[in-house]
This record gives sequence, C-alpha cells and structure tokens, in this order.
Amino acid sequence: MSEQETDERQESEASEQDRPRRRGVSARIAGAVMLVVIVLCVGYVTYVGRSFVRAWPQAVLDSISGKKAEEATAAEEAVKNDDANANVEPKDSLASYSWDELRRIGDEIAHSGSAEAAHEIAATYHLANAEGAIDGSQTKEISLTNGKTIHAQLVGVYHDDASDGVRKAGLTFVTAEPLGTHAVNGSGSNIGGWRDSELRTWLANDGMALLPQDLTDVIKEVNKHTNNEGYSTSATCVTTTADKLWAPSWVELAGPIDRNYFSSGYEYCGDVQNAEGTQYEAFSLAGVAPSSASAQLARPQSASAAWWMRTAAPSRRDYFYYVTAEGNPSERADAADAQGVIAGFCL
Repeated sequence: MSEQETDERQESEASEQDRPRRRGVSARIAGAVMLVVIVLCVGYVTYVGRSFVRAWPQAVLDSISGKKAEEATAAEEAVKNDDANANVEPKDSLASYSWDELRRIGDEIAHSGSAEAAHEIAATYHLANAEGAIDGSQTKEISLTNGKTIHAQLVGVYHDDASDGVRKAGLTFVTAEPLGTHAVNGSGSNIGGWRDSELRTWLANDGMALLPQDLTDVIKEVNKHTNNEGYSTSATCVTTTADKLWAPSWVELAGPIDRNYFSSGYEYCGDVQNAEGTQYEAFSLAGVAPSSASAQLARPQSASAAWWMRTAAPSRRDYFYYVTAEGNPSERADAADAQGVIAGFCL
C-alpha cells in the first residue's frame, strides 16, 4: 500500500469514529431548540389566554356569575312561594284571617276539584255554618282609603271561573255597603251593556283605589257573563268580561227568572238575564227571589240604599236593573241615575 493510500484510510477511519459524536451533538442541539420552542409556545399561550380572559370578564365571567345569582334567587323565591302558600292555621271566623291568609285558603279551595271538597275545606277554616253551608253570616271589615269602613260578605265558594282559564276562584265576596255612588252611564244609554259601561271603568280604577293594598294585592280576576249589547232579543248578547271588581247580576242575586214573569212578547228577557251567571249560595239559602224584597239585599244603613246591578234591560236602550232600598232586585232605572255601587270580588 502506498503512503498516500495509507493516509486516506486513516482519515476515513477517523471520520467514521467522529460521526457518532457529531450526531450526539446535533441531537442535543435539536433538543435544546425544541425545549426553547415549547417554552416560548407555553409562554405565548399563557399570555394570550390571560389577555383573552382580561378582554371578556363582563361578557362571560359576569354572565356565569349572573346565572349562578339567578339560580340562587330562583331558589330563594321558591322557598318564599312555599312559605306564602303554606297551609293556614284554622281560626274561629273569617274576620280573624288576614286577606293574604284568605287568599291562601281560596287557593286551597280552588285546587280542591269539586264543590263538595271546597265546602269541606271552608268548614275546616270556619268559613261555613254548622251545616257546612255559606249562609252570608261570615263578614270581614274593610278600611277604605277614604277613611270609611265597610264589610265584605262571603257569598260563595268554588263558584266563579278565574280568568286564567285554569280553575275556579276559591272565595267570592260582595260588599255589604256601597263603595260609593255612580251612574252606569252618564249618557243614559245601556248600549254596550256592562262591558262598555262607565260604572265598570269606575270600579276598575276608582273602586280599586278605595280598597286597601293588602286586599287589592290578592284579588283574582274572574270571568263575568253579561249582556254586553244592552238592547237585544237574544241570549247571544251575553259574553264574558274579565273583572276584579264587578256589580252583581240579577240572576247571581235572585236565581233563575221565569220567562212568564215578563209580558207577552218579551219572554226573551228571561233568556238573556238567566244567562248572566248563577245564584250565589248565600242568596239562595236566604231565599232571595227575582221579584220580591229580601233583607239579605237591603242596605237601609247606607245613604245610597238603592244599588246597581250590571244587568241591562234587554227590551230597552236606556235602563239597567237595580236593587231597591227594601231589597227588591226587579226594578229598572235610567242608566244616568246615581245609585249605590255594591262590588263583588274573588280570592
């Protein structure tokens, strides 16, 4: 072998021996570079993440905390509702209960599912007589915002239909004294019936304003069936209105009216007026009839002894029916006359 070949072989062997060492150095360098890259990436992500979180605390974080607050509030409201709807401890008479307690009793009666069950509940709370009937003897004082005092008389249970369309109203009251005096319509017309009357508007506004807030807060809106045309020869004129305060109808006070009570050719008046509801239990037990005076309806202690019903005279265009000072519910008067305003309401 020549000296040149020997030198080239030695250089080749040296190169082969050095190659692993170079690969190791390269690997270490690559690893170091990778580590630097990872650290930089983590740092960047952390920076971006913190910046992003700082960018939307009101939009997201507050939203999350808001939802938690809403859930907590809902839970608190549920507890309050449970407390508000808890069963009432029975007391000795209607007068002993607060209006909110009577509202809760009314709700219990409304959920009873039948008139029989409703009367059993009323008897449990001493709202009925010894026989379990609603006889009108149970009353509660109302202090009006004008300084006067009147009384509410319990006249029925599980009778009126609540306007929400779900169930009956539990308790129905009628004031024993007038809220005040008012015409049905200043124009003297009965066109539009109860629905369009000034008296209905007065009750919904001025009448409600006369009642204390603890009572108005719990009054339930109910559907009242009434001749809402005025002059009409058909019971199709009877439609419903949603009311919190209303004047009673003739049939609600006095029961069904015989068609033969009216003159020949006017028998349809009975059809119209009998469609305006059904008689309340207290008036039925008192024997209130369509054409005779009843002490249950008389309001002799009031300066406004005569009082309006919401029943329009269907054979005329100007009259509504009213109850006389002696308690006769069969009289009619011009709608422009100022008469007492007895109001019904439900809990």
